[in-house]
Amino acid sequence: MQELLSKRLAPAEQQPLGAACLKGTRVSILTEVEEWLRDAKQPNVFWISGAPGAGKSTISTTIVKDLLAHKCARFFVKRSATPELRDPRRIWPTIAFAFAGMHSVIKDDIAELLGKKTECPKDVEIGDQFQDLVVTPLQKLADSASKASPSVVVVIDALDECRTNDDNWNHLLATFTKWSELPPNFKLIVTSRRETDIRNRVQAVSRSLILDTGDDTSNETSGDIRLYFETSFRDMVTSVADSPWPGEVILKDLTRYAAGLFIWAKTVVKFVGHKNLNPPRRLKLISGNMDRRNADIDDLYGQILYEMFSDMEKEEQSITKFDLA
Repeated sequence: MQELLSKRLAPAEQQPLGAACLKGTRVSILTEVEEWLRDAKQPNVFWISGAPGAGKSTISTTIVKDLLAHKCARFFVKRSATPELRDPRRIWPTIAFAFAGMHSVIKDDIAELLGKKTECPKDVEIGDQFQDLVVTPLQKLADSASKASPSVVVVIDALDECRTNDDNWNHLLATFTKWSELPPNFKLIVTSRRETDIRNRVQAVSRSLILDTGDDTSNETSGDIRLYFETSFRDMVTSVADSPWPGEVILKDLTRYAAGLFIWAKTVVKFVGHKNLNPPRRLKLISGNMDRRNADIDDLYGQILYEMFSDMEKEEQSITKFDLA
């Protein structure tokens, strides 16, 4: 039966999960999510939003790996990957296939449905997908339970990256409102940029958490980024001229310039430690740029990328271009 479901639902193959949050970082955010997962009185949608590079996908990864121990259905949208991973029509069939692998009641219900219909689910209007493959099977799962129905958790990461210019996008957004009408033990976690149309659809029916960046960066987030720098640099060089490296001043400046953007911190670490080619010299290049009057984060990105590519072979440049995209 699983082979039949795979053929008919055509789930999008999810890429392997990346690294989780560094231990000791994002503690309050993960605690808030964990408490929400146990609280049946809260909205059953949790929306995590923030600027590009604020760390949304790493938080999603940590939720799946650490908080849920992979006991969930997930769809991580990837704009730079295969088309199926950014197609809004593939999200709910993929989620339904994961449900079927976890609950026999859902598997039987979806198999029965597919036996009656000839259309491929990915070609059906998204609202109908959601009703047939998610709402109805989950309702039957709830009805079949002798006591409390089992909890179900779905994680959809980077929702904004599957935006389209047709009706599919609006139909997808409408399903999040419909999810909020499901029983409270059916949980949905969504991450995205804080864009107007997403906010208008999701905020009113969700528990909302905004990742702080820029001038709004909290002391906790700055502390997390500093810990990331400290931990990463510790493995590169233990000391320079008998003094701790990189030193308090540089750590403070790097943390301040990151302004809550973990992607910037990751880019700096990758550049400084690239091939282990004299990390102190590379860090000095960055710190010198930060000392310039009116230097901004785009200047530092540009310098890092230029220096990195200058040291790379052509094949390595191609790989790096894909990662950055």
